[in-house]
Amino acid sequence: MKRFLILNKTKGFTLLEILIVIALLVVIAMAIIVFLNPMQQINKARDSKKKSDLNVFKKTLEDYYNDKSCYPKPSEVCYNAKAQYAPAEAITCNICGSNPLSPSFTPYLTALPCDPESPKKEFLYQVDDLNCPKWFKVYSELGYKIDPIIDELGCTDKACGPKPFYGYDFGVTSSNIDVEKANSFYCLASNNVCNPCGTLIECKDRKTCQVYNKYYTNSSDCCTDNNLCAPAHCTDILTGGCFNCGYSFLDCYATGKCVAKSAKPGLCP
Repeated sequence: MKRFLILNKTKGFTLLEILIVIALLVVIAMAIIVFLNPMQQINKARDSKKKSDLNVFKKTLEDYYNDKSCYPKPSEVCYNAKAQYAPAEAITCNICGSNPLSPSFTPYLTALPCDPESPKKEFLYQVDDLNCPKWFKVYSELGYKIDPIIDELGCTDKACGPKPFYGYDFGVTSSNIDVEKANSFYCLASNNVCNPCGTLIECKDRKTCQVYNKYYTNSSDCCTDNNLCAPAHCTDILTGGCFNCGYSFLDCYATGKCVAKSAKPGLCP
């Protein structure tokens, strides 16, 4: 009987040993999760597809130009191309081959590219002319914000894209032009006003910005993010209707849609 008791005591683990093993497994599991960062890996995978698809698309558009001496019109590649634009308005539209309204682009591509995060995010197509574009730019927003390509392009803090709102951190273009980049930024100043702070480098050196590394390419984004301003409105040149044009005098008239620069933002006749 004594021998049996001694043997029985040597079997299995004590409660303390089990708890220690469980604790070690939890620590290891958490370390693996932190190291792998599933969301980061998902963003990297999506971004890889975006960059790959747009680089293929860029080569395809060059083939198109070699055949036709023009890059595609918005109506030939976009699902929401407009027939006309205001004088100061950038000619832009969105590309997504899986959208039901997307045009066919055969024989150049069996399917136009589409952002993996569509419809939350869409590729933005920009050209210089509606009839025979001589350059193109295609913009995208990446999910992995510390991708080296963002800084290489000069698109940090979504500083690339058509002005005045920019909003993109990756893009491909025809060989005769570069992506458009913001050369001035805004930040929330110590007096709770969204003020221009200069270039990105100048903004980061300034001590007047309340939050370091939180900069905006336009005052309206700064206002919205910090709950400072009510939307401004003005009368549309083309329709005569009242529309939301931004959060400041500059935002309103940078659109090129307001009837007259003498009109006051926030008021519609």
